[in-house]
Amino acid sequence: MNENFMQLISQTGIWCVTAYILGKNFFDYITRREEGDRQDYKVREERMYSIFEKLESIMLQQKDLLSQQVTMSQHNKEMLDKLTNIQILHTNRLDRIEERQTQLEEEIKKIGSKL
Repeated sequence: MNENFMQLISQTGIWCVTAYILGKNFFDYITRREEGDRQDYKVREERMYSIFEKLESIMLQQKDLLSQQVTMSQHNKEMLDKLTNIQILHTNRLDRIEERQTQLEEEIKKIGSKL
């Protein structure tokens, strides 16, 4: 019985050592995994911040371009208004010239009919 008891203690000791080694290896694996995940997270976080910074830069450029486009549109509208006013003036002048020409033609006909 003493020998069986010694074998039981030996086997229990072996199981305890095995459980300890397995537990330690598993704990080390989890620790390495968490460190790797933390590093991966930091890399992903840095990438995201880099992307956000680039997006901010692009959006600022777009804002500048849109401001320039608005300014140019306002200038174009002003120029179109000026050209429209000039065209109206020329149309009015042309209408007066045509009216005057019609009057002169009528006077020529009257003078021709009197002669």
